[in-house]
Amino acid sequence: MIYNLDLDENLLDQVKSDSFIMENLRTMMVDQEGKNRIKYIEIATEAIASPSAQAQLLDKLYKDCKRIEGIDFGKIADSKGNVIKYQYYDIIEDMIEIFEGLGGGDSLENLTIIKKLQTILLDNAPDFMFGFRTNNDVIMNTYNLMVLTLHEMTSVCVMDATEFMRAKVKKGISPTKLSKKNLMIVRIAKGFIREFETGQWSTLMKYYKAQGKDIKLNSKPEVKPANEFFGESLLLPAGAIVIAVISLFFIIRLAIFYFYKTAGKVNSYIKENVEILKANVSVDNGTNKSEIEKQQFLLNKMELVSDRIEYRIYKIDKEAKAEISKSNRENFSPNELQSNDFDFDF
Repeated sequence: MIYNLDLDENLLDQVKSDSFIMENLRTMMVDQEGKNRIKYIEIATEAIASPSAQAQLLDKLYKDCKRIEGIDFGKIADSKGNVIKYQYYDIIEDMIEIFEGLGGGDSLENLTIIKKLQTILLDNAPDFMFGFRTNNDVIMNTYNLMVLTLHEMTSVCVMDATEFMRAKVKKGISPTKLSKKNLMIVRIAKGFIREFETGQWSTLMKYYKAQGKDIKLNSKPEVKPANEFFGESLLLPAGAIVIAVISLFFIIRLAIFYFYKTAGKVNSYIKENVEILKANVSVDNGTNKSEIEKQQFLLNKMELVSDRIEYRIYKIDKEAKAEISKSNRENFSPNELQSNDFDFDF
């Protein structure tokens, strides 16, 4: 049994109750080798709930998050947290309207997710704008990554919409269902949505606005007990802050690994979207075409774009998952998570 002399039992209960944190820890456990899986969940949850090991865990998350320096965010940061002012927001908005107009409605896989993500970015613009005004790395990079996620989810919806159109035009043909629910980008989108729907984002924002402090993604945090690390004069329970920070950083880590592997430019998303938009405009110009001919024309255009998207996304998905598994084994093993000063194994 593992004993931590500084274990915060209340915080431990909160960790175990957080489904997203536990989901990430179970994934880390599966990625461990042999005997390292034994008692992994117990060791990992206690590491989060122990001030002596907590900053150690955050330090490892920071190191993985340094990959953010290699991600191309294009013009996203120029909007300074207000997604409506993002140069290509209108294109994203038009794409969502196309998905809704195809006839599948919310039955189109992942359309509900992208609409929720869009709404969150719009509704929380004041928070994101505050982050840019105060140069808060966590808030700014959360915004940048969420907009990138919105772009990539648009691409996933192109795949969904193409399947729907194919089944509609070529009657009797069922959608291919390429396990998009298991795509890493879908998990990332759901993770960001969850952060807001559970109130954890609100918890972080209250802390930042009250304390006026920042946690940098590109710098190593000081190794301090949790109460010192997050500040003595918290207006909220320290446990709530710890859970919110670690939960968000798990999402940020996933997003960074994913978009780091894309090694592409934001322009590639725009080009894909423009091709679909042009096809939808041009299909209505052929007045002599029957409705079936118009649908077939649109399907042909969408299949060309969807095939490229499918190849790109599944390649990135495979590579990013492999990189995360490697990091989980090397940087988040039981030995790496335990505090040598306070942990005893009997």
